[in-house]
This record gives sequence, C-alpha cells and structure tokens, in this order.
Amino acid sequence: MADDFEKQLQNLNHPWDWTVRNEAVRRLEVIGDKAAVPDLCRALREDSSAFVRAAAARAVGRLGSADAVPALIEALQDGAFHVRQAAIWSLGEIGAPAEPALAALRALLDSPERFSQAELTVAEIAGIAVGRIEAGIEEAKAPPEEAQAGAQEGVLSPEERKAKREAALAQKRAREAGQPEGAEGETAPAAVATAEAPAAAKPSGGALSPEERKAKREAALARKRQLEAERKQQDG
Repeated sequence: MADDFEKQLQNLNHPWDWTVRNEAVRRLEVIGDKAAVPDLCRALREDSSAFVRAAAARAVGRLGSADAVPALIEALQDGAFHVRQAAIWSLGEIGAPAEPALAALRALLDSPERFSQAELTVAEIAGIAVGRIEAGIEEAKAPPEEAQAGAQEGVLSPEERKAKREAALAQKRAREAGQPEGAEGETAPAAVATAEAPAAAKPSGGALSPEERKAKREAALARKRQLEAERKQQDG
C-alpha cells in the first residue's frame, strides 16, 4: 500500500497526461491517507485540467480534512462549474471544520445559477452544505448529557444521525422564517408538514418570501434524506 501511495503521488505530477493525474487522484482517495491532502490541494489549485481539479475537490472532501478548507474556498471561484459544485459538496462533507467557509457559502444562497445536468440550483446545493456544517457545529457544542444520549443511539447509522441533525436545523430555519409571532410552541412534525405543503396551500395574498421558500426547501430536502436513511436501515 505504501508503494502504491508513493507511486500515485508521482503520477499526480505527470507532465502531460491529465488522465494519469486524474486516476492518481482517484487512487489516493481510495487509499484514504490524509498525508495526500497537501498534494491534492495543490492539484485543486494548480492543475490545468478541470477534470483533475474537480476530482481533487471531491477527494479532499471524502478524506474529511480540515486542511483542505482554504483550497476548497478558493475553488468556489473556479471557472469550471463542476469544480465549483464539487467544492461546495466537499465543504459540506467536511462539516464543522469547514466553518470558515460559511460566509462564502452563504453568499451563494441567493444564486439563481443552475449547474448543467443538475436538478438543484447552486443556492440549494450551498444550502445543503451550510446545513451540514451548522449541524456539525451544533453537535460539537452539544452539552455532555446530549452527547451521551447521542452515543446511546447506536442503532442509528451515521447517515441517519446526519439526516436527523440536518432535518432539525432545517425545521428550525423554517420556523424562524415562516412562523407567526407567538407560535414558538409549534412541534417539529408540524414544521415538516408546513415545509412540505404545496405553495397553493398558502392563503391568497400571503406569498412566501425568498427566505421562507429557501427554509421550506431545506426542510423538505432534509426530511427526505432522513426518511431515506430510515428506509435503508429497515431494508438492511
């Protein structure tokens, strides 16, 4: 494995064949050694191939290294859309250590841009990444008794726990954006129902603000991921 690691680091510097460099990024991601992060960040910043840069952005996210956050923030300005998309997703995957990226990601929350061949807009993808980072930060700040309770949820997969955290944060944002004053007692299921209700259910003359629409989309997406995670556990 060590020999393969060194070989892939060498291939990452191949002078003319981007496919060799791209395969080296993939192999380094599979090996999973965070010692490759500095070389992958250099590829993300400097490689002439957008395919290699995008692969490097994905790899450092899956390796979960906080050291990659500065390079990923820079990649949000990359000229290639798929590099920017990979950078957004990877910042979300890194979670709480990507807190320095929150300002840059929040600046994208009003972006109308839609990535080619993608169902979600840049704003929606950025919203998911922000939700993941905020969920990680909230988990790190949780009181010891809550952390212990979370540890006792051994029956939940990591995906389920992440989905539940994201759903709770999205529901909170939905309530903050659309809940009338004095209605703080609304339960989480009610918030989800509100988030998933068709726009037509809104009384006439009560059009949703952009903040409300965004919060409701995030709540619906988070709830969908939670249900999918629970379904996987039941099937498994």
